[in-house]
Amino acid sequence: GSNIHGFLNPTTTHTPNLQLNWVHTFSPNWINEAKGGYVLNRSDISVGTPGVPEIEFDDGSAGFGSYAGYPQYFHENIYTYGDMMTFQKGRHSIKVGADFRRNLENSEFDIARPSYYFFDQMFFAADQPYSMAAGTDPGFVSGNPGQLADNFRHWRNLEVGAYVQDDWKVSKKLTLNLGLRYDLFTRHTEKNDLVTTFILGPNLGSNGACEFQSNGFCADGIISANAPAGAAGCDSPEEIAQVVLAGVCGPGGFAKADSLGKGNHKNFGPRVGFAYDPFGTGKTAIRGGFGVSYEGTLYNPLSNSRWNPPYYSFNSETNAWGGALNAVVYGPTAANADGTANCSLITSACVPSGAPVTYTGAPANPGIGTGAQATGNIQGYYAGNPNTAQLTGIIFPAGIRDPHILNSYFGIQREVLPKTVLEVNYVGTLGYNLFRAEQGNRLPGIALPAGTQVTDQFGRTWTGLGQHFLNPNYGTLRIWDNVSRSWYNGLQVSVRHQATRGLMFNLDYTFSHSIDTGSDWHSGSTSANGSAAGDGYSLDPTMPDLDKGDSTFDIRHRVSFNWVYEIPFMKDQKGFVGHALGGWQWQGIFAYQTGAHWTPYCASRGAGCDFNEDGTVNDRPDILVGNNFSPTKNDWANGWFQPGSSLSSIGSAWCGGGPGTCSASSSFFQTPCSGCDGNLGRNTFVGPGLVNFDQSLFKNFRLTERFNLQFRSEFFNIFNHANFLLPSSASGGNGANRITSSIFGQSSGTRDPRLIQFGLKLLW
Repeated sequence: GSNIHGFLNPTTTHTPNLQLNWVHTFSPNWINEAKGGYVLNRSDISVGTPGVPEIEFDDGSAGFGSYAGYPQYFHENIYTYGDMMTFQKGRHSIKVGADFRRNLENSEFDIARPSYYFFDQMFFAADQPYSMAAGTDPGFVSGNPGQLADNFRHWRNLEVGAYVQDDWKVSKKLTLNLGLRYDLFTRHTEKNDLVTTFILGPNLGSNGACEFQSNGFCADGIISANAPAGAAGCDSPEEIAQVVLAGVCGPGGFAKADSLGKGNHKNFGPRVGFAYDPFGTGKTAIRGGFGVSYEGTLYNPLSNSRWNPPYYSFNSETNAWGGALNAVVYGPTAANADGTANCSLITSACVPSGAPVTYTGAPANPGIGTGAQATGNIQGYYAGNPNTAQLTGIIFPAGIRDPHILNSYFGIQREVLPKTVLEVNYVGTLGYNLFRAEQGNRLPGIALPAGTQVTDQFGRTWTGLGQHFLNPNYGTLRIWDNVSRSWYNGLQVSVRHQATRGLMFNLDYTFSHSIDTGSDWHSGSTSANGSAAGDGYSLDPTMPDLDKGDSTFDIRHRVSFNWVYEIPFMKDQKGFVGHALGGWQWQGIFAYQTGAHWTPYCASRGAGCDFNEDGTVNDRPDILVGNNFSPTKNDWANGWFQPGSSLSSIGSAWCGGGPGTCSASSSFFQTPCSGCDGNLGRNTFVGPGLVNFDQSLFKNFRLTERFNLQFRSEFFNIFNHANFLLPSSASGGNGANRITSSIFGQSSGTRDPRLIQFGLKLLW
């Protein structure tokens, strides 16, 4: 089962598979291999207590209730077929083949069960939430009043790959590998034609040029998609109700589509490699290669388009307690004659029905819909709320390109001593068109008071709109795009010694550097940095290269050493004494690596964290002290600014004042100028490193010629070294990479402590 917020949600997983392989020899020089297979990936997460919604508190109190994203049903059926022919002709070994993969997925990612938000537990006791988030059927297609609804989808696509490769033995010393591969990843369709897209409006610049270039698209198209609801030309009740749809109040908005964007049909990947023995002795080898590889677009984010209008709408509604005039249905609510909730958009209040509260049994609230959420009378939905599509998954009609990487390799191997090989390699990787999410409904400066103008540190002038979204008809327009890049260079050195006199060992060292413009494809919470700019949405969509920095997984140095030593003392185990004292084996692993990278950021709107005023609170601050601070073990354990820590005299990470109001004695970071991007680079902070010793001692008992008994004593992290994790804002993290946190810099936990285990193994 899966336990979220203390509620047990039954989980069932099935992964049966079938693989068939047939090799046929047509002639000594022609072999054909055919293969086919089937895999079912089935994961079903139901809801243990569907009538209890998810409850969250702003004051940091622990929420409860079952995660609103359940139930989830994913039934993926994968059918594969491949055929490869191998021809031998002289010095050439030629392979020609093709692979086919048919993907059919029937799934539900249900967000119909609402999550409710309270300022604190006092408001909860008074039954006064200020906001709710839930997935609904807005009625655009079905014609039903807006209500909570599930979203089953049936996705289909085909992947095809074809290749030819020639392994050419030019001479006894030189072998060349030449190849070409073509990949086609067709775009997903939906069995019942429930695919959506977003139509951009026209560019606003002179002669049709783009005035506000965003990250991968022109933000003009968001502004000009349609007129604001209530404005002239978009003021009838029908228009206001459907303003998010293309063609209602303007040319742009959400629309139906045939597939998730246009396909990418130019995925040709050449490959070339060589192996050279310069002396012809078999003791030296020089190898190198280059290749281009393509990746099929990530299915998971693409499938989140299931939350888009016109078939669905993931809405966030805030009532008068939260400063808006939408209605939040929470608890037993009276219904109108047509069955909709009896609520008022003037006061944002709903009339209670007077019925007793129940979280089990038949659905008894208006707007509760059908499905897992249709239980009891705590949750429901008001059909008169606007459908702002608060969280979406958008693929534009032009589609996206498939990510591709350029791999390069050069290495030298040399037998420096008998059975001892030294190897030195260079590995390089360049990644293009990498996948990421972008919040498209924003520009720097828009959250400033309407009409206010500021000039940022780059000399650009921004004019405030007094709103958190560029186009107020929509909420977060989460756009899936492939605009990220990556660079990796690594030097790998290894020494390998084969077993002689009972000793075998491997010593490996890697010096590497990984840089990218975003290490995570998601919009937050799946890396240690959480929603920090770069791993979440970009810091500034008009200047995405501000996020170019060390990858979150960049480990600059790593050393590992492992060995196996058969202790020669009475190794043959002759006689009673030999059996008692001989047969010992000692093994060990030592690993050391420098820390991964992380980003401090500001995440609270109430704390004034939206420094560039783009409506999204994921900003990096200005750095005041510098990033050359080396935390101690105590700093990682308790936080950098706690009493007794290295920076306790500063008092906090951030003083929250304006430019020039903070000093080195009062703050580590400071606030950028209004409408400006912070000057702190992405992932410039290095986390704690890792040191680990694993040891094992085995005693082998020779029982007979065939049977042996082995006593095993194994010690993991034998010195119980505390290996700290990064400060984290990922799901379940401690939020200690947020500059407003009182425990800023504190590790989110440690890796495994010392573990000892003993065992007996019978070998035959």
